[in-house]
Formats: sequence, structure tokens, C-alpha cells
Amino acid sequence: EALNGLGIAYGDAGRYADAIRTFSQILALDSTNGLAHQNLASMALRQALDAKSESDRRAKLQQAEASARKAIEVDPTLGDAFTTLGVVLSTSGRKAEAIDSWKRAVQLDPSQFNALYNLWFELASAGRRDEASAYGRQFADTAPQAFFGPDIARVRAYLSGR
Repeated sequence: EALNGLGIAYGDAGRYADAIRTFSQILALDSTNGLAHQNLASMALRQALDAKSESDRRAKLQQAEASARKAIEVDPTLGDAFTTLGVVLSTSGRKAEAIDSWKRAVQLDPSQFNALYNLWFELASAGRRDEASAYGRQFADTAPQAFFGPDIARVRAYLSGR
């Protein structure tokens, strides 16, 4: 747990190489550590989103997807892994698969607020208003205002028809 915490701190500081090295160290000790696989997926996704070239972006997205799927394989209860996988799939243009992944994340952990917001957004964008509204209400009613205030306001505006 301490190493996962250290790796997350490195990632939050933008020190992706140190984060990846730390998560890889965990996996050298225990290849079934789903959280370390999930954290590797998150780091690769961050790198993909920061990539300057399309080929680097695609390669990092593939790494992120592989790590997220490995996390789910070794620990199918990791809501964060399904949330991350959903972002990877959505970023890769696979919206339907992303929606399924985020739905699974929310089933496992109703406090997956990023998954709830992403579900609302993608379902609303696809014109699936009833589903979007259900996830939007859940998000607006449960997400912490301090972290998601502007997003909650956006969802509430949608729900009220503004």
C-alpha cells in the first residue's frame, strides 16, 4: 500500500517515470496486485493525454488499456479500473464499450463520480436522455460539491432542461 501511495504521489507530481517504476516494483513483488496494474493504466492514460504525437498517443492508450484489463483480470472488483478503461475506450472512439465499462464501475462502486459524470455526458451526447438523466441525477445527488461543483451545476442545468 505504501508503494502504491508513493507511486500515486509521483504521478500527481507529474513524475510519470518514477510512478511507473514504483508500480512496476510492486508487480515484481506481486504480479496479482490489481491496484498496481490500475495505477499503471492511469499513468499511461495521463501520458497518452499529454502526448505530442498521434503515434505516442495511440501507443500509450494501448498500454493503458492493457494495464486496465490486467487490473480487472486480477481483481474484477476494482471500480477505478473500469472507470479508467472507460476513459481509454472513449478516447479511442469506442463510446459504446466505454459506456458499458463505466456502468460496471458504478455497479461496483456508486462513488465512482468520474464514471457517473462520463456516463451522463456520453449518454446525453448520444441522445439517450432517460439513461443520461438517471446517471445525471445520481451524480448530482451524490458527488461532493467541493470537487465537482461546476460539473454538478452543468448536470443540474441539463436535468432542468436549460
